[in-house]
Amino acid sequence: MLHRRRRRRRTFLESLLLIATGAGAGSFAAYLLLIS
Repeated sequence: MLHRRRRRRRTFLESLLLIATGAGAGSFAAYLLLIS
């Protein structure tokens, strides 16, 4: 994988996206666990 490109915006956006998707996945899993 070619991850070594020097863009400062990309790292910030990727971390934000990872946090958002992680929180969404966690809440969704908890929701499914509460339903079942």
